Amino acid sequence: MELAAEVKDLDITDAEAVADFIEDSADAPNATAVVVCQSITDDAREEIQSRNITALTVAELARTVRVWDMPKQQEGLRGVDYFLGRIQKTRVGQDFFRGWLREHGLDSGFSWIEESAEDAEESAAGDQSEGTIDAVGGTKGPDDDLIE
Repeated sequence: MELAAEVKDLDITDAEAVADFIEDSADAPNATAVVVCQSITDDAREEIQSRNITALTVAELARTVRVWDMPKQQEGLRGVDYFLGRIQKTRVGQDFFRGWLREHGLDSGFSWIEESAEDAEESAAGDQSEGTIDAVGGTKGPDDDLIE
């Protein structure tokens, strides 16, 4: 199963806000595609979902995860950590995520495998800019050019 995710820390009022993701998702028709955002208008949600992409607000996602049993929640957190460290290769993102877990008391029961110095260098090289995570192809920077 392939998952494509676009995370936007914004309010989506028009599907144009995720136009690049919609276009990229068309290249992976069998992928489960999800857009997560702060809020979304009904019209934008309808347009995005007409493209076979699930649109969720952070509140909707939190409400869904809240009913998962503890092992499923922990597996979800491990999945995020794996994605940041091994797929996106973003040490900054992974460190931020792990720090957030510690700050909120959610890291008990986790043992993080520290990467080698060589892997750390490769991860750091991938952290050339900050931006949103685009699981279809890489990290989107402030200018929305793909960083690989």
